Amino acid sequence: MVAPRLHIGAWGRRRDRERVARHAGDLPASGRGPRAAPITGPITRADVGKIASSGFPLWESIETMQLRNRRITFAYGDLSHQLAAVLAGSQDRATWDANWCTFATWSSRTIGTCIDAEPEHGLIQHTVRTLPSWLRHGLSSLAERLLRRGHGAIYRTLAVGNRLVFLEVATAASSFVACFGGADASGPGDFERYWAEMRRFLGGLRHLDPSWVATPAPDPSILEAGMRAYFDALGEDDAKAKAELVLLGNLLVGAYEQTRVDTYLRATLSVDTEGQLDDLVRGRPRGPAAAVKEALLAPASALYARFSTRFFLVLEVPVPGGTVDLHVGRPVPPLGSDDRLRFPTVLQHIESPELQAVLTRYDLSERRDARTRATDWARFSDRMNYITALFRSRQRDPELFTDPWTPAEADCLALGRLPP
Repeated sequence: MVAPRLHIGAWGRRRDRERVARHAGDLPASGRGPRAAPITGPITRADVGKIASSGFPLWESIETMQLRNRRITFAYGDLSHQLAAVLAGSQDRATWDANWCTFATWSSRTIGTCIDAEPEHGLIQHTVRTLPSWLRHGLSSLAERLLRRGHGAIYRTLAVGNRLVFLEVATAASSFVACFGGADASGPGDFERYWAEMRRFLGGLRHLDPSWVATPAPDPSILEAGMRAYFDALGEDDAKAKAELVLLGNLLVGAYEQTRVDTYLRATLSVDTEGQLDDLVRGRPRGPAAAVKEALLAPASALYARFSTRFFLVLEVPVPGGTVDLHVGRPVPPLGSDDRLRFPTVLQHIESPELQAVLTRYDLSERRDARTRATDWARFSDRMNYITALFRSRQRDPELFTDPWTPAEADCLALGRLPP
């Protein structure tokens, strides 16, 4: 999931405190900040539940959302390492393939950094800095108002979607590691037993409050197929076949995730985000007036989605010595000093019929770098086209396994506190 870097300013902070106090009780005493249940590594299924279990993003404070999203990033980073080691059958990072949790670590970090109480907005300033000062100031002010409108409806929508995806996919990943991380843990029938438990878990999510699960559930067979590809990779000794199975799993889990968040993202990239979020979370039927309003605003929302995709939507990823922002409205950049986008040797020519079929469906670039960019992030096909190029080109990038937080920050998050 990709996010704009959103900052709400002083006015937004005052309004946020007023609404939180009215709907969720008083905020913690000054200086204490939000708290959450401690967790210990390595991340387990029980830890996933602790991280995702509390809070109501429609009204909770910015600090509470910041804490949860940062803990989600922390957990994804840990699960990324666990799952990579299990799939490779080795603790040697040189043998690791990036898995879905690896990419989710940096997507979640991007979402977490967009939820910020400070009024600065560096990305907007970077985007418009070449314009005349009078135009730059006007566009910056307009962009700030658009991004923080509706009591921060944009980042609240992102927070709801990020938490739900984490609850589902991180539970699947942590359970997978627990079931198949030991020696001789992938015998006949083991996957069926694993998925039977996951099917019960996913079915139980239907009974959660709509603020948690406000969108129709995707077809669970997509997630099942992704996890089965990971399972098949466990017993594969051929490096190329293993890499293809991991990529297949990554893309299928990615398709499940993007289907799950499709409604949330369309609300995020609408000019009526607050109204759509209220209808979504509260389960209110859309009457004739709402339908007319949505139809009238549809052209403006389409333009806003394309504008945001072109200028504001980014994914923060690690590089040697720091991080960079990949603008999804631009082609997926090549790694290092390459002059064009290249794939790892084991993924240049695909032999697996299943992976060929998935690439045929989601890769719309026709091997042309310029066509890997997204034009409208509200469209599922645009997102999957970009994600497919990103996943395939970065699957052997060791920088993706960089820890998303410093040891001191990770300690604070594990204890249930926001880092200072």
